[in-house]
Amino acid sequence: MLVDAHRVWLDALRIVVEKAGVEVAGATTSGRQGLELVCELEPDLLITELTMPEGEIEGITLIREARLRHPSLKAIVVSMHEEQRYVDSAVEAGAVAYVGKTARPDDLEAAVRGAFANSHHVQAAPPARSSRAATPEPDTPRLTRRELEILQLAAEGLSNAELGKRLCVTEQTIKFHLSNVYRKLGVSNRTEASRSAQVHGLLPVPAPANAGRPAGSRRLEAGR
Repeated sequence: MLVDAHRVWLDALRIVVEKAGVEVAGATTSGRQGLELVCELEPDLLITELTMPEGEIEGITLIREARLRHPSLKAIVVSMHEEQRYVDSAVEAGAVAYVGKTARPDDLEAAVRGAFANSHHVQAAPPARSSRAATPEPDTPRLTRRELEILQLAAEGLSNAELGKRLCVTEQTIKFHLSNVYRKLGVSNRTEASRSAQVHGLLPVPAPANAGRPAGSRRLEAGR
């Protein structure tokens, strides 16, 4: 289901979505009609802009209401707004991806494919048995494979731009996933996210800098 106030964007979205192998069940310039069509057609995916004409349902409200009526619905935001606050609002509403309208068609196509590939949440497998491995807690947060991948690379020190290049997605998409990770872990930045993930057994605990150094070498240094 496609919803955008501008018909030219509906046509463009249809081309990209169909290229990704997904059939378009309906398209409309009205948020209210979009909600009605979601209830009637029960699509698997909703792609919507955030801003709608005056008197219409805004994109965030549309996502919330549509998912209340159709809980299995996946939602992607394609918007001219690329500020972080809009990304955060989309995450809170339940969107699985956020793509700016300045992005390449390939980025949207990847987001569409990813919405289905990561349609279920998976809990990370417990780390290999080790004296340094954290023990997963019963209430371990559930992250998608993509979120875990991004969190691992972020913990290694890659910037958002570097993450985007490595994973072939836009920097905005990286910000979206990180916002989702922060929300699930109850943190507000990368450092806290990495630490929380280690505590919950989602990421391995890094070994000390001198781990693996022969005991003799430590004694030698101490005697200098």
